[in-house]
Amino acid sequence: ILVKSIAQFLVLILYGLTIIMSFDYYERISYNSTVAYLWHYLDTADLLPLLVFVFGIIFFVSVFRRLYRLVGPLNFISVMVGRYNRPREEDRIFMFLDLNSSTELAETLGNKKVSRLIQECFNDLASISLDYRAQTYQYVGDEVVLTWLCKSGYKDERCLEIYFAFQDLLRSRSKFYLSKFGIVPEFKCALHGGLVVSTQVGQLKVEIAFHGDVVNTTARMLEKCHHFSESFIISDTVYNKLAKSDNFVFKGLGTADLRGKSEQLELYGVSPVKGFYSHPTEIEKAGVTF
Repeated sequence: ILVKSIAQFLVLILYGLTIIMSFDYYERISYNSTVAYLWHYLDTADLLPLLVFVFGIIFFVSVFRRLYRLVGPLNFISVMVGRYNRPREEDRIFMFLDLNSSTELAETLGNKKVSRLIQECFNDLASISLDYRAQTYQYVGDEVVLTWLCKSGYKDERCLEIYFAFQDLLRSRSKFYLSKFGIVPEFKCALHGGLVVSTQVGQLKVEIAFHGDVVNTTARMLEKCHHFSESFIISDTVYNKLAKSDNFVFKGLGTADLRGKSEQLELYGVSPVKGFYSHPTEIEKAGVTF
C-alpha cells in the first residue's frame, strides 16, 4: 500500500509538471530534451505554486476515491445528483449472505483470524459484484447484503448466478484458504424481492437506506436454510419472476413460518445443474468426503 501511494504521488507530481511546462512550450523547444528543460525548470522556478497545485490534486483525488468506495460505484451517481434526497419507492431484490459455522470458527481460529477470513471472502465477492450489477447494501459482522433493482437483478438471472459464481470463486481459491485458515469457506443465502422505500440518511455519515418489510423478511428467510438443509433459499415472489433457465434446479420447500411474521411464505431451494462448479476444492481433489 505504501509503495502504491508513493507511486501515485510521483505520478501526480509529473502530471503537474507536465501541465505547467506546457505553458512554456516555446521556451522548452530550445532545449535538447524535455529532461534537460525539466532540470532547468526545477533549478530556476518557484516550486511553491507547483507543490500547492500537486497537493490540491492529491487531496481532491483522495476525497473522490474515498467517497466513491464508501457509497459504492453503482450508487455514486445517484448520491451526487441527489436522487435519494427524498424517499422514493422502488421494486428491489435483496440477497443476504452469511458465513456458515461462524461461531465455531471464532472458537477455533480466534476473532482476529476469523475477521481476516471474512475480509478475504468479502474481497472475493466484491471482485465479481459489478459483473452481476449487484450493489453492496451492508456488511454486518459475517453477513453481507446485496441488492438490485428488479429489472437488473432478474436479467440473465444475475441474482441467482452471483451466489454460485461466488461459491465457485471460493472453491477455486481453496488452496489459499486451507493454508491460511484450514477451511474452505461456504455461505448460505436467502433471496427475496418487492417494494421498498429508498432514501438517503445521515449527516456525518451518509448512506442509502432501504425501508420496508422485504428487507426484514429476507433476513428471516436466511434462518430457514439450516431448517431445510439448503444453502440457497428464494421466496415464491422471486421464483415467479425468474426466467427459469436450464442452469438451475428448483426444489419446492412448502410454506414456512418466519419469526415475527404473521403470514407464511412459500420457499424454494436453488441448486446449480451438475457440472456448474468448474473448480473442485483441494479437499475434493484428494477424494476426501464428509
